[in-house]
Amino acid sequence: MSLAIPAFESARVLVAGDVMLDRYWSGPVSRISPEAPVPVVRITETEERPGGAGNIALNIAALGAQATVLGVVGNDAPGDVLQQRLSAAGVTCLFERLPDRPTVTKLRVLSRHQQLIRLDFEVDFAGFQTAQLRAAGYDTPFKTVEQGMHEYLSWLRAHAGQQ
Repeated sequence: MSLAIPAFESARVLVAGDVMLDRYWSGPVSRISPEAPVPVVRITETEERPGGAGNIALNIAALGAQATVLGVVGNDAPGDVLQQRLSAAGVTCLFERLPDRPTVTKLRVLSRHQQLIRLDFEVDFAGFQTAQLRAAGYDTPFKTVEQGMHEYLSWLRAHAGQQ
């Protein structure tokens, strides 16, 4: 049985979703805090990488496909880090940068490959609609999504039944 590996280089993939920055702080624990019964971690390593939809787009790009990620981020340093990391990996970023919302950031503190705690830095987006973005003048990426979906559906119709 032979396995045919698809040619990802010709694929164009749009990932639309929650974009976040995943941060990892790690180091050894040598004592328990006298203030509370919690371990004290001496941070010796830090890492930042795209999470959520950004991670999916990164994996798609690693396969050789043309990946574009669409999402909402803050107009802040974590948003800049996301844009830089994804762009460096060949991912096209269509981010709406909102000045009144922070980029969702998840910070994990680890020791000996064990997660001790996760801290989430985010503002609830419940009830936040794309209509609000459009009303605020954030329209270009949403037009791009609509155009991309139209192109994709047209392509599917044209190639239906072809393998």
